[in-house]
Amino acid sequence: MHPWYLDYSKLDESVRGLVYALNCTDLVETLSSCGGHPESRSWQEDTGAAYVLCRVLHPCRWAEVVSRLEVTSRSWDGVRFLTRGKREQWMVFQAKQGPADHVRQRLDTAISETTMLVGEYEAGEMNGVFQRHLDPDTADKKAISPLRGVQCAPRRK
Repeated sequence: MHPWYLDYSKLDESVRGLVYALNCTDLVETLSSCGGHPESRSWQEDTGAAYVLCRVLHPCRWAEVVSRLEVTSRSWDGVRFLTRGKREQWMVFQAKQGPADHVRQRLDTAISETTMLVGEYEAGEMNGVFQRHLDPDTADKKAISPLRGVQCAPRRK
């Protein structure tokens, strides 16, 4: 979805920036999101997670972003980062149980770091990673991403 077609005021505040950042890329378009509601009595029993559901538009380049997120997520205290699906992919931030304010803080930290990483892609700061695998000047007709084994077509200039 193009970033200005969505009424962001209707999204959970904790994922609003992430959804906007994702929609600003050419990699995915967001379909659904939930910022997590640890203050709700049944939240941790039912889901224990915040999520964004995306339609993946460029699987190879998106796999690179997800790989970086998986590395980054290893430092998140009390939050696991999960992805599920291929064409439509869930990005899930699963929090360990605990007091609602601690869970909220952990989720917000993970979501914020994810937003910054996606923003780096949009700003072109990650292009070195992508160019190494996709630049026709440095690759054959196709390149294999060592992080995921995804076969990628060269990026056109």
